[in-house]
Amino acid sequence: MAAKKVVKKSAKKSAAKAKNGNGNGYKGHRPGSAKEKLHQLFDKHGPEKARPLALKLAAASTVATSFSQFRRGSK
Repeated sequence: MAAKKVVKKSAKKSAAKAKNGNGNGYKGHRPGSAKEKLHQLFDKHGPEKARPLALKLAAASTVATSFSQFRRGSK
């Protein structure tokens, strides 16, 4: 009898991510994701327009951290 190959769960997850095209969207985010939309809004219209959407998605402290990273990334 041939030995049965055991596949770890983590290997299955990474294969699924690769199959879904993770990282092929805007700024490395999955196409159509909320993060991709937020980055696009921030880059096109600035933090004033992107803040309401960001506050719907995350806590205020997370938004402040994310926006500071966006600014550093665009320079």
